[in-house]
Amino acid sequence: ITKCIKALDSLVQRKEKLYSGVLKEGKWVIRATGSFGHSRSNEFEEYVVNFTNKVGNHGEIAGFLGNGVGTTGKSKNGLVSIAGTVVGSSIKFVEDWTDSVEERAVEEGSSSCVISARMSLDGYKFEGTYRNVQFGSSGLIAALCISEERSRRPDTVKTSNLALRCQSLLRIAHGHLVTIIGNDTAGDQISCSGKVEGIEE
Repeated sequence: ITKCIKALDSLVQRKEKLYSGVLKEGKWVIRATGSFGHSRSNEFEEYVVNFTNKVGNHGEIAGFLGNGVGTTGKSKNGLVSIAGTVVGSSIKFVEDWTDSVEERAVEEGSSSCVISARMSLDGYKFEGTYRNVQFGSSGLIAALCISEERSRRPDTVKTSNLALRCQSLLRIAHGHLVTIIGNDTAGDQISCSGKVEGIEE
């Protein structure tokens, strides 16, 4: 059992940490639901955004930026620019929306939203709330990374998770065996060294 546990240790060494603390770069789909002006709460808007991390002067991640376009709802074909930060699992950002007519932004159609959300441990999704500053509307927001990197990721994650579960079960079994041998429940006088008392090798 000990040899099996040690062998699984190498498989559990993941390429990505369980907790990344960084929003993953790439293409994201974001959906906002709730109150849009006087609309019903079951309506939603959806938009696609490309996120990139902002690197500070010392090489650290100092936040993230995003640019995208609305695909569904009232924001369809609208342009959005995003700037935000991640602190632990808390993610906060501001969306600036503009209507696009012949590739020119129309000032009258601009609006801003403030988002507060919680990011998943791996940085591939987040859920939270939004508030539209101009219209006073608010609701729920959810997002998921759909980049090619994520589409190639599941097999690796499944293998790592399986190895981790096997390792946990083996550790439990090892602990039970040590307890049983230590207490000599069976009464066969087997010590933890694997020797039977009274018998010389």
